[in-house]
Amino acid sequence: MLRTTLLLLVVAALSLVACGEEQTTVESPGKPVVITEVYVRDLEDRIEASGELLARDRADVAAQVAGEVTHILEEGSAVEEGDVVVEIDPERRLLEVDRARARVGEAAAAAVRSVSLAARRMARGRVQNAPVLGSWQALLDYLALDMAHLNHERVRVLFLNSQNRLVLDHLASEGSIDQAAI
Repeated sequence: MLRTTLLLLVVAALSLVACGEEQTTVESPGKPVVITEVYVRDLEDRIEASGELLARDRADVAAQVAGEVTHILEEGSAVEEGDVVVEIDPERRLLEVDRARARVGEAAAAAVRSVSLAARRMARGRVQNAPVLGSWQALLDYLALDMAHLNHERVRVLFLNSQNRLVLDHLASEGSIDQAAI
């Protein structure tokens, strides 16, 4: 208990000593002020800095076909969506288009030949299964399907059996546009 009393006395004495002191504040002198005369002159406004300049908008440009570039839009020109930026020599493209058309033409011709062959076989089947002299129209249809697309003459010999059915269709000769040798 003596210790506690002694501790309380020390704390009270220190409190009294601290209350009796006056606090002093030190003022800083501040920044010095320069006074100068005002006059008019040109102001050079220049900023030098290093960095990276980024565009606000970005556009990906790609060619749809390969070829030699014949014209490029001047750098820095304003462009809108759909504007032509680069022109590619159309000569190569036209050649490719012509080649593609030729391939399509060949494929179409092959398809026409296939259909024509199938039609001739069907007509031949109808003629072979029916009497030729009894169905004149079937004979004409058969010959027209086989020879209508030709640009030259043909001499054909049709061999018939006793029931007037087609046994053999023999191509005897081919000639020019207006004659054929027999």
